[in-house]
Amino acid sequence: MKPKCKPGDIAVVIWAHNPQNIGAILHIKCKHPDQNSISKLKGDTVWSVESPYPMTYESGGRVYQVQNGPAPDSQLQPIRGQEQASKKTKRRITKSSTSVEVV
Repeated sequence: MKPKCKPGDIAVVIWAHNPQNIGAILHIKCKHPDQNSISKLKGDTVWSVESPYPMTYESGGRVYQVQNGPAPDSQLQPIRGQEQASKKTKRRITKSSTSVEVV
């Protein structure tokens, strides 16, 4: 599956094993060195992420609060502005109307 996020993105957690992580804003740093570090969908990318606030992780029956850790791409939604189009957008303004036609 093609990742939604890429290094440098800001993303929001839209689903998480630990519900308190939902809504967390994260910085996508890079692909996590251990792609099997946490449960994920087959073919999903695991990112190394950083959060301004501690995220909750569980491992071996213990609960951890950390600001850096792994996050599966399928549980994230990148937050981006509009991407620039590869071609310039042409606009045509007609004299008979005030509308703008994007070509």
